[in-house]
Amino acid sequence: MLNIPEFLQQSSLFENAPEQILNKVSNIVKIRNINSNENLFNKGDKGQSMYIIVSGKIKIHDGDLLI
Repeated sequence: MLNIPEFLQQSSLFENAPEQILNKVSNIVKIRNINSNENLFNKGDKGQSMYIIVSGKIKIHDGDLLI
């Protein structure tokens, strides 16, 4: 099982965050498993989330343009 506060602290975004903040963020984290070729979001979608890739790869593209 993933230890979410510990995992977050390993990222540069949260590496200096106090334990209290890590615990608060951990309480709202939702873990999603995405299948190959499944869209996580589409161009123009209203941003409401932040995604952290735990394992695997993600491609972000706009038509033929790979970002």
